[in-house]
Amino acid sequence: MSNQLFCGTNSDVCVLADAEAMNALKELGPSHVDAELRGLAPAGGGSVPLMARFLRMITWALSTCRDFELAHAYLALFLKVSWLLH
Repeated sequence: MSNQLFCGTNSDVCVLADAEAMNALKELGPSHVDAELRGLAPAGGGSVPLMARFLRMITWALSTCRDFELAHAYLALFLKVSWLLH
């Protein structure tokens, strides 16, 4: 799940570059993206550093105007599922 895209343990988070992680997410179908984002939260088997890493990727995408609409949609879904899992 989320460890495939945002590999890491506790404090050792960044493995894939932002562009690589974004491209990997783009290759997934909607249900897999949903599962990945749910898996980032501690309640879903992830961790707070993984959630922070995802947000850094989104920040990168928005600041570079790369896949802006997609990054916005991923952020909206992330906020939705993070709220539901909390």
